[in-house]
Amino acid sequence: EGMAVIEVKGHSRATLERGKWTSDGRFLAPQPLVQAKKNSYELRERLRLAHPSLERLSIDYAVAFPNIKELVGHLPPDADRAQFLLAGDLEDPMGALDGLLSLRWGGEVGAEGLRAIIETVCPDASLVFDPEARARLARMRLETICANQVQALETLDANRRVMVTGGAGSGKTRLAMAWAR
Repeated sequence: EGMAVIEVKGHSRATLERGKWTSDGRFLAPQPLVQAKKNSYELRERLRLAHPSLERLSIDYAVAFPNIKELVGHLPPDADRAQFLLAGDLEDPMGALDGLLSLRWGGEVGAEGLRAIIETVCPDASLVFDPEARARLARMRLETICANQVQALETLDANRRVMVTGGAGSGKTRLAMAWAR
């Protein structure tokens, strides 16, 4: 029982060089584990603010590298192998999550905490249909078009030569007919 944020990285050539993650020779920004940690802290704070019952909630974090088969070498001192889910680990995702959650950073959530998390992360909402919305929008557009045409008509009598441009159906002929009348 617990909660984790897992940052997924599709890099096929990720390596750890002098304590920094790189891919194809370029440093990854942000660093994957730092990004996962930051995201877990942000989610934790949102959940804590939304539900006081989650004030002791911690959220574990990990990085999934689905295209990497093996991690050879040493991890930084602040990282645990259970925080890196590689291709083989993802063949048994529940086992990988159990390994991550066994680090016990997240603590137990409990039934009430789980309900509060689901309520916050997966909220319910109703969208109310407004059958008049389209008509109002069409009226507003027509009023704008009419106002532009009236403005154009007002200046016709003051000018002997007028050039009217506009796309097909914009009212050029109608304007000329109205002016002629």
